[in-house]
Amino acid sequence: MTTPNSALNKLCTLHLTNSALNKLSTHNLTMPTPIRERHLRLEILRVLDACQGYLLPQPTLHNQLRLLLAPAPAAVELDAALGSLAAQSFVLALESSLDGEIRWKITDQGRALLLEHLRA
Repeated sequence: MTTPNSALNKLCTLHLTNSALNKLSTHNLTMPTPIRERHLRLEILRVLDACQGYLLPQPTLHNQLRLLLAPAPAAVELDAALGSLAAQSFVLALESSLDGEIRWKITDQGRALLLEHLRA
């Protein structure tokens, strides 16, 4: 039989656990650490480099990165990292005139950055 105090303790424990998990997951999604951002950017370059110059559709890129990284990055994180890489000319986004889908490829500058990181 459950007493009122034990039920309250279970409820408080569950609330604290969920609250801690929410803070942790929210922190990972909305405020990525510099190390996580750097790792995400390098993984994007690595995935695009493996395409050997072919254009990779954005949904496919997102899915591959979610499979590679733990915890899986949110779309907002991925888009922010891609935008940052594109602004620095490390990747190139091309929009299809047929279906409007965005496709990505690594640039020579992006490949040089990736090779520099791999040598270090």
